[in-house]
Amino acid sequence: MTDKILTEEIQATNGKRIGVITLNDPRTINALSLEMIRAIYPCLLSWQQDQDLVAVFLHSSSERGLCSGGNIRQLYDSMISDDAVTPNPMALEFFSEEYQLDQLIHNYEKPIIVWGHGIVMGGGVGLMVGASHRIVTPESTLAMPEIGIGLFPDVGGSWFLNRMPEGCGLFVGLTGARMQGTDALFSGLADYMLAHGDKARILKELEDSPWQSDFATNHKIIANILNNADIGTTLAPGNLQIHLTQIQQLTHGSSLVKIADKLLQSRSETKNNADKNWWHSAIDALENGCPATAHLVYQQLQRGREKTLAEIFEMELNMVMQCVAHPDFREGVRALLVDKDKNPNWQHSSIADVPDEWIDEHFEPFDTTQNLS
Repeated sequence: MTDKILTEEIQATNGKRIGVITLNDPRTINALSLEMIRAIYPCLLSWQQDQDLVAVFLHSSSERGLCSGGNIRQLYDSMISDDAVTPNPMALEFFSEEYQLDQLIHNYEKPIIVWGHGIVMGGGVGLMVGASHRIVTPESTLAMPEIGIGLFPDVGGSWFLNRMPEGCGLFVGLTGARMQGTDALFSGLADYMLAHGDKARILKELEDSPWQSDFATNHKIIANILNNADIGTTLAPGNLQIHLTQIQQLTHGSSLVKIADKLLQSRSETKNNADKNWWHSAIDALENGCPATAHLVYQQLQRGREKTLAEIFEMELNMVMQCVAHPDFREGVRALLVDKDKNPNWQHSSIADVPDEWIDEHFEPFDTTQNLS
């Protein structure tokens, strides 16, 4: 067990126990590594089989956030060292096992409570979004910023972005727009808004609850505790809700190129001065982001609309391994995290310049020999 993942079992009432998983790498805001994934996954499997363990509580030891995403710097090093190896062995292990963990959380038989305080991005959203009880705080910041590194919103993004209010999923994927806790509630990424200072009290209430042996009753017990502490209705709407009409108008269209043009033009037309900095940051990310990623976002939502969750993860595993084999992902990580010049040299100069054949390659079958079902 890595010291970056801490696990414990809290003794509760009626002879029951609560499992607690603490992400414990504050230096990187718990950037997920393969060893961390391999610590969480078997722990969840074991607890799922334990009849006396009634719920799981996943949180962070860091005040900065739950999880900043995957440790893509490690992946970059493997892409450089194993340049000629296809599929890249480390990337295949990492993404296969990360998606297996995310899918386990989605399908978990017992309640999983995730405390999504602070930064929750990329792979952190993957840990949170499939849980049965998803908590944000007024200090939460969620995002899927993959357009900045030449990847795409994975970890089930083809599933949960498609289930946001109309237009919001595409907007968030294309711009990497940062969402606050109220945005997470509005878009369906979270269920409750609680004050971060209430975490210890909530854990104590969970410990003292009258736990039963059936899952349905225990889900209700948790929901009652969290609903009683929910402060979400007391806060003003977030940026997604404020800009919903504008987002829906701009993302409605028959082609990505037309949608992207409208979004880019909107930067100079923003009239809501109170929120224009948020809007401008989102549009800047689209303008400076990877043109191929914009197409991947558009296509993953189109192609994923009718797929099951298992099929979504299979598609995304194929896509991500193709991204590893194509140059933009490597170049994006180099520019952001390695050389830090923030000046990536993308393969195509604009969204309109990306040929259909290039995007189609990212959906071609990749022999992963990995079963995620």
